[in-house]
Amino acid sequence: MDIFLLVIEKEFYNKDTNRIIPHYFPLGFHYILENISKTRQFYDFILVDTNSIKITHNQDKNNPQKINYSKLKILNVLTYQDWNQSPYTSKRFSKSF
Repeated sequence: MDIFLLVIEKEFYNKDTNRIIPHYFPLGFHYILENISKTRQFYDFILVDTNSIKITHNQDKNNPQKINYSKLKILNVLTYQDWNQSPYTSKRFSKSF
């Protein structure tokens, strides 16, 4: 069973969900896109690029393409203010992905 969670910043909290939604989702947003080009590496890069995590993948010695397990250290949790723009708009990476 999948459970989707959205953390709502206290400055956007309101009992009326129609007042919260515009802060987190673009106009006309009705569903979660399943974009196959956004791989695990893509999301890893976002978190590393924003200095949110330090991640170490431990590869299989017999198959370097396979990850046996990963270690993750949370360094920073970004708030809405840290992002400095709407969370649904594109942000440039510091390097080419």
